[in-house]
Amino acid sequence: MKNRTAVNRKVAELKALGIREYFIVQVSGRWHNAISLGVFKTREAAQNFLNHLRTKGVHSAKVGERASKLKATIFRLNRIDATTAAKLTAMQKDFAGSELKNVPCTISGIH
Repeated sequence: MKNRTAVNRKVAELKALGIREYFIVQVSGRWHNAISLGVFKTREAAQNFLNHLRTKGVHSAKVGERASKLKATIFRLNRIDATTAAKLTAMQKDFAGSELKNVPCTISGIH
């Protein structure tokens, strides 16, 4: 949307069509003032939802990929005990592609 007035107008249209779940993108950049109607695991799921929206009268929505995709998240934990280490190892199976590493500290004076 070009500005906040246009966003508010579109949100009112969505509400009139019975659509209550949406998110207004407020970060600057290409998608500033865009209205997100959902995030989906697969393109097929997104397309199915778009088809459902069309039956409700939403015609300006489109499917697109998120501009930024998470590449990696790193957690650095210092001095964890054996119980916590065991819990982390057990949880790892729930996070495909995750990796646990025990590495020496590289900050001088900390061991």
